[in-house]
Amino acid sequence: MQRRGDVVEIELALDRPLPPMSGARPQLQVGDEVASHSRAGDGGRLDRLVFTVDAAQFQRMPVDVPIVIKVGPISNMTAALQPRLADVVVTDAEGGQ
Repeated sequence: MQRRGDVVEIELALDRPLPPMSGARPQLQVGDEVASHSRAGDGGRLDRLVFTVDAAQFQRMPVDVPIVIKVGPISNMTAALQPRLADVVVTDAEGGQ
């Protein structure tokens, strides 16, 4: 994760590239907070998603619940290992913590 002023970018590595989903936008769900502003990883990598949320929404995201990614009918809700925000480090745009 990287903080850029009043927004936070949350980059997630996927275990496989996302399939093409006509009209379905990826969603990030952490507790009751849902974000849908996303882009592919650097270089257009389809095995990475970068979600952008404002700092206030990020602060409302609980750190101890699983991060759920949904794209249309596909999600990681049944995955054996689900990351939590407590498992990651937030850096600022200059690389500091």
